[in-house]
Amino acid sequence: MSVPSDPEFNLQPPATFDTWIAAQDLAVKVLGGTDADPTHGALYYANLETVTSGWFHDNIVARHDLHPILLKQGHHTFFA
Repeated sequence: MSVPSDPEFNLQPPATFDTWIAAQDLAVKVLGGTDADPTHGALYYANLETVTSGWFHDNIVARHDLHPILLKQGHHTFFA
């Protein structure tokens, strides 16, 4: 979750960043139907140790009835 006043709002990794390139490749495969979605269809994700958005906490994290946790990977939690 980000807002335009966030200094990292338009942050883009450099084109040579291997993880970024791998993520782009995976996105193409998932959207093309050749690979499974590793997030199990998540609509939202966050590092719950660092998230500062009250809206995100109140409307996503605290609403397990609408947004159950689909996956925890590293420091990130993915929600439906």
